[in-house]
Amino acid sequence: MASWVNLMETLDKYSVELQEVTKYLWKLICENLGLNSEKLASMFEDGTQGLQIKNNGRWVPIKPVPVVNIGDIIEILSNGEHKGIEHRAVVNTERERLSIAGFLSRPGPGSRCYIDVLIIGHVATRETLDKYSVVLQQVTKYLWKLICENLGLNSEKLASLFEDGTQGLRMNYYPPCPQASRVMGLTPHSDAVGLTLLIQVNDVQGLQIKNNGRWVPIKPVPGALIVNIGDIIEILSNGEYKSIEHRAVVNTERERLSIAGFHSPNMMTMIGPMPDLVKKAANYKAISNEEYIRLVVTSKLNGKNLLDHMKLKQ
Repeated sequence: MASWVNLMETLDKYSVELQEVTKYLWKLICENLGLNSEKLASMFEDGTQGLQIKNNGRWVPIKPVPVVNIGDIIEILSNGEHKGIEHRAVVNTERERLSIAGFLSRPGPGSRCYIDVLIIGHVATRETLDKYSVVLQQVTKYLWKLICENLGLNSEKLASLFEDGTQGLRMNYYPPCPQASRVMGLTPHSDAVGLTLLIQVNDVQGLQIKNNGRWVPIKPVPGALIVNIGDIIEILSNGEYKSIEHRAVVNTERERLSIAGFHSPNMMTMIGPMPDLVKKAANYKAISNEEYIRLVVTSKLNGKNLLDHMKLKQ
């Protein structure tokens, strides 16, 4: 657990520094607009923290340096004098990309400044994450081996599916909300990946899974990993394993933090039922990984609707 303590301490320090930079930028924006910066500074006090950019219709690559994006709220407050920046992230064919984003907005009561995207460039934090990433990948391969054996498949033959598989890490921060019953931290969905390994960083309950039409809360166990079966495993197993529909709710008084590791087969894998498991008929279509990713990014995060696109009519 020491690595988690170091990670959170690093993020806390970075969060505080990032908030100070943001407040200073807000002051400059106010002065540029001829507004009273001291009077308006309180709007971003103790706020809540959360690349190509579009310029004249063209996507312009940005070098890896500290970047400040104007958000929609600033555009609205300035009556359009400052424009929100439309941007996107692209991937590299050979190397991972690491960054960290902090989002600062007008706060709610008792809110804190925090980072909610875990893609980190800080050296000390990156070393911790690199180690965690490697171990998480090993756990995933071991779980895949157990799944294969349980399905009566040759686990050694199929181990290669996740040998050079893809991995994504994300940190989730759900701030407290006085009207928690009226908002959703994360809408109901199943993960489009193979396996998700989630650790709940603090003891605040928020994750719920759907079981027989009812939402069942999952109690955080310190140091324990929660394993979610994703849509790809359901497809590969021809429905023998079902992906888990889940959602996140928020707490009225306390923030909730979790770190999710998303794991999928390597890019050469066909996404479809494994032949040895098609006894009578395939329940899902088989498509290339590239086609599957295209389907994922164009589908709405809503229940298990991605699988509805993959299911074959019997």
